[in-house]
Amino acid sequence: MELPTEPPSIYMAITGVIQPGGECSLSILRLYIHPTQEIHLIDAQVLDEECFSAPGKSGNTLRDILESFRIPKVFFDVRDHSHILFRRFSISLQFVLDLQLMELATCYNASRRFVKDWKTCIQKDAGFSAASEKIRKRLAGEGRISTVLANRPLTEEVQGYLARDLDTLPRLWACYDGKMTMMWKSRVVEASAERVDLSQSPFYLEARNTKDLGPPCWRFL
Repeated sequence: MELPTEPPSIYMAITGVIQPGGECSLSILRLYIHPTQEIHLIDAQVLDEECFSAPGKSGNTLRDILESFRIPKVFFDVRDHSHILFRRFSISLQFVLDLQLMELATCYNASRRFVKDWKTCIQKDAGFSAASEKIRKRLAGEGRISTVLANRPLTEEVQGYLARDLDTLPRLWACYDGKMTMMWKSRVVEASAERVDLSQSPFYLEARNTKDLGPPCWRFL
């Protein structure tokens, strides 16, 4: 089945770790397929390269989809996601729509110097999940969340935590897309690609110190 591209069909998030020295690990790849409202949790820690190289019913692999110029993929702040995919699996994301940049693009009467974080955006624009936050805090109390998520098999509670907020991504996309002009939509595509390029550069770990800043050229638009 050919998935529609307007609105985008694929919304993604990655659960992984970037170590201070640059080593990366990928635990869970999360996908929300908008037309069917399906949530997929792909265990990259177990499947490793196979989760990107195994062909689906259409004959395409997940790597094919991630590197496709024709299929939009929606992330919230794509930078760390892209860095992990590139460093760990040599996957170069193409045609990304970054929700964090989309939100910034809608700030017509406010400064575009700083981007908003995930929690702020879902509280303001998608309905905050108190249940997910409660679970997150409890898991954090048991140890580092990354350590809890690395345990196998995943508990039903952890799987629910990983899946619960994914369906907020299309709601955020609809909220921001409806407020943007065609010019700003084009700027978001361009700036999202620039974020991917930066995430693949040798200087990305240093650049993470300025992650709260929006694109410099947007401040005066």
